[in-house]
Amino acid sequence: MSEYLIRSLADACVPLLAPKVEAAVQAVVREHLAGALMVAIREQYGNGTIKLGAPKITRNERRQRADTIRERYTGRNAMELAREFGLHPNHVRRLANQRFKP
Repeated sequence: MSEYLIRSLADACVPLLAPKVEAAVQAVVREHLAGALMVAIREQYGNGTIKLGAPKITRNERRQRADTIRERYTGRNAMELAREFGLHPNHVRRLANQRFKP
């Protein structure tokens, strides 16, 4: 067989193999990504504790959030509001019971 014929056959096989190769690559990445990230983080930052926090919201946004929670809090929906606003239920209760400063 000529090199041209082999290359032509290889080009014809690519669409048939590409989805399987892609799936295999994704499976390997899923399996090894977390471990690779941990190694990279340890190399970059050492073995100390790393605190990752959510972006801070402005004072005005906090006040609006607290006002909304106070308006919607019934005394029985702390868990629902906590999930909606990404807060702990105890924090929702604390906000709901505050009067002046959120």
